[in-house]
Amino acid sequence: MTQVPPVEISLRERRKQEVRSRINDAAIELFSEYGCEPVTVEEICEAAQVARKTFYNYYQNKQELLNELTDALLINETFNRIDMAMERYDSTAERLQYYFETMSENMHTASDLERELVLQSVFAIASNTEESGEKLSRLNECFSRVFVEGQAQGDVIDSYSPEFLADMMVGAINGITLNWVHDKNYPVVQRVHDLSKMMTEFFTK
Repeated sequence: MTQVPPVEISLRERRKQEVRSRINDAAIELFSEYGCEPVTVEEICEAAQVARKTFYNYYQNKQELLNELTDALLINETFNRIDMAMERYDSTAERLQYYFETMSENMHTASDLERELVLQSVFAIASNTEESGEKLSRLNECFSRVFVEGQAQGDVIDSYSPEFLADMMVGAINGITLNWVHDKNYPVVQRVHDLSKMMTEFFTK
């Protein structure tokens, strides 16, 4: 079999990645110390040792930077957990249980910054219908993949479409997330456990 040679990243592309990482790392450090709202683009640039013009080569504004950080925390992490669940387990019930176990642990141990980034994401979605639709669509597709495969192997109920089951899953997760963001005393571990049990009982055979 012919081996495909690894794709080499150009020096220019490596430089761009390094600068983006410096900006992101500086922003995370400042957000952790002061919160997201008070920190300015100028302060991020100073901490990252880049010019304002350089910052705007990567992000239109601070909100776009926040969106990238929240996507990494929420959307990308969800895809990673689903991929891991489908790789490790054969049954849909086990996959859902694994997803919810990791979700519960991550929320229980989340830092103040992670909680605030989730809150920023909620505000961004509420103020931008197009962005909201795109992110929800990506999450729905992620869970729909689980239910499509589950129905194909016969361990997910077939009285509803995979898309509908995914809609219900994402809606329930978003409800718990909103309560968790707004209430530090919210019993998130118990709620996620209950949701895992309910979804497994209702959606799988």
